[in-house]
Amino acid sequence: MILDEFVQPVKLLLSLFELSCKYLISFLRQLNEAEKKIEELNNDQETLIDVFSEERDRRDLEEKNLRKKLQVLFLPNALLVPLPLFPEYI
Repeated sequence: MILDEFVQPVKLLLSLFELSCKYLISFLRQLNEAEKKIEELNNDQETLIDVFSEERDRRDLEEKNLRKKLQVLFLPNALLVPLPLFPEYI
């Protein structure tokens, strides 16, 4: 019959559509997982940046304090007074 001629192509189109839907669902799941992973990596990166920033701030503060201590040792137009903490300068 004429109706049978249309049934086969429609079944084929339906099966192709179902397969396409499965691929799309799989792709969307992978995309969602990748987005979550990117978000997690961004959070890790921000954490590392914070850690390095805090360490830099601590180092800068220590450097500032050491420079202040060194300024006390400088006399106008004189040499650096040796520190007892550094025996190689004594």
